[in-house]
Amino acid sequence: ERTNITILNTTITGFGNIACGGACDSAGIYLTGVNNSIVQSVNASGNSYYGIYLSDKSNNNTFTNIMANNNYGSGLSIGDMSNNNIFTNITTNNNNFGIYLDRASNNILTSVTANNNALYGLLIIDSANNLFSQGTIDNSLGENAIYLLGDSSSINNTFKNISVINTIPSSNDIVLSSPSALDNTTLINMLL
Repeated sequence: ERTNITILNTTITGFGNIACGGACDSAGIYLTGVNNSIVQSVNASGNSYYGIYLSDKSNNNTFTNIMANNNYGSGLSIGDMSNNNIFTNITTNNNNFGIYLDRASNNILTSVTANNNALYGLLIIDSANNLFSQGTIDNSLGENAIYLLGDSSSINNTFKNISVINTIPSSNDIVLSSPSALDNTTLINMLL
């Protein structure tokens, strides 16, 4: 376990090997088992898979003023029980996935922009009790703007003051994969 790491005013581009087709799990910033750390004013764009990736119980971290655009996989990926993190002023444009949560709970994402991502603006799998507030998800290129997947585990998520734009007729603004994904999911002041 690593604690109290600070990353400030950094640009990381072109990291990794795009020829691996995503199997490399490479990222501009890859935090695994990192707690109580600060990442601020970072541009993690144009990397071969992830812009920023949190995994293996990376908890209680703070991310502010992050750009993660034009990455092969996702701009921001939060997974493997990485909980209680705070993200403010996050931009994830032109990736396959803008923001991807997988088994990540109790995270707060504020002032999020996820535009023109190829598949999903926001993909949430088996993640609960997350708050998404003040942002825009324009998935004019992709399948679904917001997609919640998971039977009884993607519950209690709150979306507040999010503008969802989706101009593809065959796509959806918000998709809930099962009736239980609706359990205590709250939509407040949403523009769809």
